[in-house]
Amino acid sequence: MSLRKKPEKIGICALECYFPKLFVNQSDLEAFTGASQGKYTIGLGQQEMAFCSDREDIYSLTLTGLLKKRRQKETYKIVFLFFSASYFVGFFCLILSACFFPTKQKKSGGNKKKKWVVVSRLLKNNGIAEQDIGRLSVASETIADHSKSIKSVVMQLFEKKGNTDIEGVDYLHACYAGTASLFDSVSWMESERWDGRYAIVVCADIAEYAKGPARPTGGACAVAMLIGPNAPIQIGSVRASYMCHAYDFYKPYLNSPYPQVDGHLSNHWFLQSLDECYKLFCSKCKVQVRVTLIFFLNTNESFRSDIVDYWIFHSPFNKLVRKGFARVIFNDFYRHNDDTQKYPVLFKSFSSLDKSLQRHMQAPLDSDRASSCLSGVGGIGGFESVDVHQFKDVEPLKTYSNETYNTELMNAFVKYSSQEYDKKVSPSTFAPRKLGNSYTASLYLGLCSLISQVDASSLMGRKVAAFSYGSGICSTLFTFEIGNFFFPCIKLPDYCIVRVCMCTQQILGNDENTRSLLQTMHQRLNLYERLNMRHKVRPQVFDQILDRREEMFHIEKQKSYRPTHSLDYVFEDAFVLTEIDGDGRRFYSPLAEQKQKEAEQAQAEQTQPEVQTRKNTALVSVTQTKDLPTPLNTACTNTNENTVVEQNHQIAVVGLLSFALGSVVTLAVCLTAQRYSNNQKK
Repeated sequence: MSLRKKPEKIGICALECYFPKLFVNQSDLEAFTGASQGKYTIGLGQQEMAFCSDREDIYSLTLTGLLKKRRQKETYKIVFLFFSASYFVGFFCLILSACFFPTKQKKSGGNKKKKWVVVSRLLKNNGIAEQDIGRLSVASETIADHSKSIKSVVMQLFEKKGNTDIEGVDYLHACYAGTASLFDSVSWMESERWDGRYAIVVCADIAEYAKGPARPTGGACAVAMLIGPNAPIQIGSVRASYMCHAYDFYKPYLNSPYPQVDGHLSNHWFLQSLDECYKLFCSKCKVQVRVTLIFFLNTNESFRSDIVDYWIFHSPFNKLVRKGFARVIFNDFYRHNDDTQKYPVLFKSFSSLDKSLQRHMQAPLDSDRASSCLSGVGGIGGFESVDVHQFKDVEPLKTYSNETYNTELMNAFVKYSSQEYDKKVSPSTFAPRKLGNSYTASLYLGLCSLISQVDASSLMGRKVAAFSYGSGICSTLFTFEIGNFFFPCIKLPDYCIVRVCMCTQQILGNDENTRSLLQTMHQRLNLYERLNMRHKVRPQVFDQILDRREEMFHIEKQKSYRPTHSLDYVFEDAFVLTEIDGDGRRFYSPLAEQKQKEAEQAQAEQTQPEVQTRKNTALVSVTQTKDLPTPLNTACTNTNENTVVEQNHQIAVVGLLSFALGSVVTLAVCLTAQRYSNNQKK
């Protein structure tokens, strides 16, 4: 790979997202905890919450999130031929094993490369090899080791391919670490020390809380981003940060996964940090007006919220995101409240402006989208008819001194901005509302949601504002620019700005490559279908599993730990924790390999003396979660030799039938494919 020349358009080239298969419904939690109806679903704005069993931890989430493989769509001929051939070979081997070797166990050696084949396939799907990665950084506040980094665990996937020259390490600061890692990766590529290779940023966290009012605000997710040049999603050049010291959320007890949280204080700092970042961002970002491809007109008009197309916020819970966007609108209103009466006049004259602009720009105007970007009162531009003039002269930072007054203000602007929220913010909240708070991954899960919810063609040329927040306090407001960014607006004599939404393809050229990359992200993320594949558990089981996970933090020295929950409730392409040994070392394996290993162990137990088997079964029954049955452990109770022989014969019969069926299907599909090929030639 030769990328020695100075990179251009650095940003996110590819996105991957992984979340656990288990979730609990927020309405069920309301009933279980005795909370009032709607406290979590309306008060927090959440629908569901993802969580991990003891089979997954921060290392396994990072491994899976980084190297997750998506199934690609193939033609019916290849799918059925592969399916039939797999039946043919697999069941033929099964028949031989069942008929001729009913009790003999084979040691699992296998091809060691098979364990890591998923990484090369994933990287090849994006046109890169393991050697093309020059920087890897992991952002997380979920700590499993106080010295060894998560990045070092992930390196085992690259050293197998001979690539140990990879810069980067873990980043830690609450939910903000992912943004710091992203900025540093971009800076590395812009520097003279860049060696021409790509960077990978992984944001992964498991948010867990002690029993109480904060527990419904948990969640789990991992997002991996490939950073490189000529990216479809670029990082804007302007950003504004606000950093200070506060104890709103922190984890001082190193033997517990649960944080100390002051919820009211944390919400206060989230909104105040947003105020400060937005105020500074507006002063830094002056609107640039492009009238033609070669002529620029600069204005002194500062940035305002209606210039961007979408907003993404760090999402501890959805209600805070709604308040955050309302706070942005309030800041705009405070700075531009004297212009609001002129928007209706400007809106009425838009149709006459349309014709002259079309002749000059040689591109059609979307008057519906343009009108949605106009802000004002009385229902103009997608805003509700709410009287907000009572807050005209209220300075934003002074509103926090009076809680009652601030609540009235927030309620007014939440309602006032509700229509704009549905258009510009809601698409990015789809997954966070179903997965919960994922800390460092939260903001970028919102980006995944936006790409999944909005068509690639509609995202081309759009500007996305992103607010990253981490308790403690670190926060930054910055932008993503999707595709070939075109930023038109016009300065009129009455000092109003009209946002004219143009078709970037007609102005800047046909960028099919960028559109294709966005469409590929959209298809591979496939959030809607994958979220529907999860398994819902009752709140009682959710509590039991979290109690079991808490025990992992109190393992005594020199004592090992083996996960006990069912492998059936982990996604097929995931890595799982297999053991924590007496020295605290953790070991992982792809799910398929671990299932095979445990199946062989279960079959081996069937050949042991009945007394020993009963002892093992008793141990399993103590640790096994009732709502997550393990078929393998159930099979261990049938230790009678006649039963084993009978089961082997049943397997043989099934194998023979499947062998015959596979042969027929293979023959039929081959004949169909041949006939189709002949017709094509004719």
